[in-house]
Amino acid sequence: MIKKQLPTITLKQKEILLYLYKFRFLTTNQTQKLLKHKEPQRTQAWLKDLVDKKYASRHYDRKSFEDNTKPAIYYLGTKARFILEDEKNLDLEQLEYIYSEKRRKEKLDRKSTRLNSSHLKLSRMPSS
Repeated sequence: MIKKQLPTITLKQKEILLYLYKFRFLTTNQTQKLLKHKEPQRTQAWLKDLVDKKYASRHYDRKSFEDNTKPAIYYLGTKARFILEDEKNLDLEQLEYIYSEKRRKEKLDRKSTRLNSSHLKLSRMPSS
């Protein structure tokens, strides 16, 4: 069986996909903090490229001013599993489950991103 040629991505973009696997849903700000990157434009460009190549998807609504001020929420896209299934530390059943989560409501996405923010804050706290 011949594998279809997939669009190429950078190592940082693969790292973003691994974070999306781990956290399920991430905002641009959370992704930037996880990558320890100073420039938000670079992170946004990587995320946009992943969305364009269908490795990631996003919930982002520009219909109203209130919705437009909320950050976009990213999650694994349709082609992400072809990249991630070669990773050694990933459970393929879990990957299939995460892949099916894209049908979940945006309300779950918002709750998940709040939990991720708390996790990021706690992981930066010095241990005593």
